[in-house]
Amino acid sequence: MIRVLIVDDEYIMRQGLKYMIHWEQEGYEIVGEATNGNEALRLTEELKPHIIISDIVMSVMDGVAFTEMVHKIYPDIAIIILSGYDKFEYVKKTLTNGAIDYILKPTLNEEELLNVLEKAAQKIPGYKRKEKSEGINYAAEMERYLIGMSQELDEVAFSQIFPYSHFHIFGMRIKNENEIPPNVSELLYQKIKKDVADFEATNGMVMILQEELVIVVMCAKPANDAQMIRFFEQMTAELAVLSEYILGVCSRAFDGMSLIRQYYQQDILAYADKVFYYKDLKFILADEMTEKEKIPAVKFDFFKYKNTIKI
Repeated sequence: MIRVLIVDDEYIMRQGLKYMIHWEQEGYEIVGEATNGNEALRLTEELKPHIIISDIVMSVMDGVAFTEMVHKIYPDIAIIILSGYDKFEYVKKTLTNGAIDYILKPTLNEEELLNVLEKAAQKIPGYKRKEKSEGINYAAEMERYLIGMSQELDEVAFSQIFPYSHFHIFGMRIKNENEIPPNVSELLYQKIKKDVADFEATNGMVMILQEELVIVVMCAKPANDAQMIRFFEQMTAELAVLSEYILGVCSRAFDGMSLIRQYYQQDILAYADKVFYYKDLKFILADEMTEKEKIPAVKFDFFKYKNTIKI
């Protein structure tokens, strides 16, 4: 597989690139994402991508400086630039500094992306791209389904991953701007992956959605339901040692793959970002949250506010 790193400070753009094509089936693998040039340099050293797709306008270090630095340090990496119509002077600088091509964001489509990737792949010294894969990237397909990029799962294919009909979904936001050290998100993610892989009573899948919202989809026999919940609760307690800014959310139990997106939306998204509302909690079971515990929506009373501040 040809390893690809995506660098863009816009979450929507990164998601659009990730789900525009079936990367693995085309012979590519997205190995990481970065939001600025500094972060991308660290990931480049760590992940050793063959191709980098980078935006021009970013905070901390922009695409022009990033391209120049990568070309000096890693001359064999092929760089593709993302740009708007009004940034062509910057594009010319990146092409001079080593970028092999550019893509205009407003006109980006599947065919153009594949063509530019092929051009970049041919620039990799001594690298022969493997044939397109016919296999299924189950995690990528699940991500596409959860965020609405695809409307259904191939339940026959996914039965290899989820042989049981009894499910829970676990979610946790692992990114916090105030966190020290800054790489704590990666530590949390790697621990979740390891814990899920080591838990023998169930089958699980781990993925990251929406600005580092880790999702675990797990299935087991109904008799193991309590064991699944205890696992999520214990894992959350151990993760809380690494970070105080976490809240683990476990969905209600449900039967059947066809309900995965429904319970992701109704249970996980409803609570995953409530860490500051539930400061005394680290773990939430969605089916135990009473109406009293839910945060009520309070309508802003403009006239009361106006009368209060009236001099």
